[in-house]
Amino acid sequence: MMRNLHGPRRRVPVPPARRRPAVLALLAALGAVVLLVWFLAGGPVRPLPWPWPAPGGGDAPAREQVAAGVHLWGRDLSGWTAADLTAWLEEQAPSLAREPVPAELDPVSRGVIPERAGVRLDVPATVAAALQAPPDTRVEPRFEWLEPAATLDDFPLAPIYRGNPHRAQVTLMINVAWGNEELAQMLDILDAEGVRATFFLVGRWAERFPDLARAVAERGHEIANHGYSDAVSIGALGYAEARADLQRAHEVITEVTGQAPRWFSPHRGELSEALLQACRDLGYRLFLWTIDTIDWQDPDRATLLARVLDRAAPGALVLMHPRAVTVAALPDLVRGLRQRGLEPVSLGTLLDPYDPPDPTSLLPGPAGPKAPGPTDPKALAPAGPKAPGPVVPGTLAALWRGTGPGRTPAAARQTQSPEGWP
Repeated sequence: MMRNLHGPRRRVPVPPARRRPAVLALLAALGAVVLLVWFLAGGPVRPLPWPWPAPGGGDAPAREQVAAGVHLWGRDLSGWTAADLTAWLEEQAPSLAREPVPAELDPVSRGVIPERAGVRLDVPATVAAALQAPPDTRVEPRFEWLEPAATLDDFPLAPIYRGNPHRAQVTLMINVAWGNEELAQMLDILDAEGVRATFFLVGRWAERFPDLARAVAERGHEIANHGYSDAVSIGALGYAEARADLQRAHEVITEVTGQAPRWFSPHRGELSEALLQACRDLGYRLFLWTIDTIDWQDPDRATLLARVLDRAAPGALVLMHPRAVTVAALPDLVRGLRQRGLEPVSLGTLLDPYDPPDPTSLLPGPAGPKAPGPTDPKALAPAGPKAPGPVVPGTLAALWRGTGPGRTPAAARQTQSPEGWP
């Protein structure tokens, strides 16, 4: 049996002198914690903002003055204080305000006119954004939106013949089932003019020419549905057949272009209760038009321009096709619309009820407090051209065919294309 050569273990006490460093370290740590809490709570040294902003991002503390080179609506706000900004924005706010406009049925066409949200300039939020903006940047104003009492969703079975007449915009609706060479030229012209249009594609055309259909989407235009077959009188179909035609076109167009269309326009403007119900159940909205170029009849260029520009008005939907005369007239047509204060946009843009005010046409001339910083030599842009008045609805035949009130429905029917296209 082995013996413990060192005898039994004994606890050796630590001398008090050796315990002092550990106690002092603990007291020092506690003191550091107390000082940190005091510092963050507002001690004699001003604390850093808490929570600290993440490197390269996060909310920065508001400055007392606007940084150099910050602009709002083209005006240099360098050195402006919160009081200066507030006074100036409150002066401009009434010019930017508008009341909401509800969607409503047109008493003549029985189509629905889309809504437009009301808007108010959010002065405190815009001031805060300007004070926090980095140097040499442009500030976007902040708005508060007022919801209209009725929207398109309240009229699910009503077609749309035009956009809201209070908007200085129009839409070029381009139906495509032929005209491949002209289509390519139209895309180039629209690019050169900076215009985005809405192209209604026939499903079997997109199936046959996928590269062209894809090119339309890749050039930034909106894709819509024109049915699968232009040989079908879709207005004469029952609900199941109309829905099947729409669904088939939807699947083809979505697969080819990568865009899932949500707008539909029927061949020849055909309407039926079954077709409207099929559109509703598939999540589509049915569109007709305000102005028909009747370009498939190959009028001369001057006639086509007059058909559009003489009747152009806010919210108008302009129907056209890839035709040689349309290609020839398109640059002057776009410029003529702009000269009348009308900007061509896609249907999605035209229907968006939350369009912010345009200060260049609404705000008065140079105004506001004198900036304490560098003087801004530029005034706000002068008001733009006055937009034409609201669309004056014509007869139902006029809305479908682009004809005047004096023409009879029989005369209007004679304007249909031999191919069966509007």
